Amino acid sequence: MITLRASSVRSFHETPDNWYKQHILDEDKFEGNYSTVLGSIVHKFAEAYYTLEEWSPYDILDESILTDEEKVQAIEEYPAMCKALEELYLQHHKPTLTEHYMFKDYGEFRFQGTCDALENEVLCDYKTSKSPKKKIDEYTQQLNIYAHLMELTGRKVTKLRVINIVRATKRIPPRVNVLECIADPSEGKRLIDFMVKKTKLALDNPEFKDFIFSPNNYSFLSNGFNIETKLEELSIGG
Repeated sequence: MITLRASSVRSFHETPDNWYKQHILDEDKFEGNYSTVLGSIVHKFAEAYYTLEEWSPYDILDESILTDEEKVQAIEEYPAMCKALEELYLQHHKPTLTEHYMFKDYGEFRFQGTCDALENEVLCDYKTSKSPKKKIDEYTQQLNIYAHLMELTGRKVTKLRVINIVRATKRIPPRVNVLECIADPSEGKRLIDFMVKKTKLALDNPEFKDFIFSPNNYSFLSNGFNIETKLEELSIGG
């Protein structure tokens, strides 16, 4: 079983060659950095806030590759971010689901993802960043995939919401801004189908793998062309 993840959809499109190495060949795997570890701590706080689960940031830090200096920095930085998230968002919302794991099998592939929270028909995702995000666009592919997987479980999703927790600067404390847009589960389904078909195409035709997962942003395979038709053309050309 080959596992594909909704959280990797952006790299699938933006850096397809690296995506294939990391997620299919299991090479050059990203082990995380300070920002991702700090984000994991804040995510865990948000999850535990509703479930009342006991947790410790040290459990996350101990499994990370951060230096001792970075771990100290994270311990100093995360409390203010969590406090801002609690006071500016969590206190005012009550999700119907938290950390909801979803998957669907497509033959040899399993496509999976975990939704941070669902508030009635609003699918929510916590994102940490150094500066405020002004648009939700960079997250909609991932969240529309979640919306499709969620609807497969019988739950309707009509809106996407990103809760952006912004790290403090020298002058400004941590902030929270909320971004929203209409959900499009059908787009999520299209993205899943495309990722599965493109990956299967490369696995079934290894001689074309480097071309199929070329970093060229103008490749016909990066823009939703009919893969079956292109496979036929490639086979004829070969």
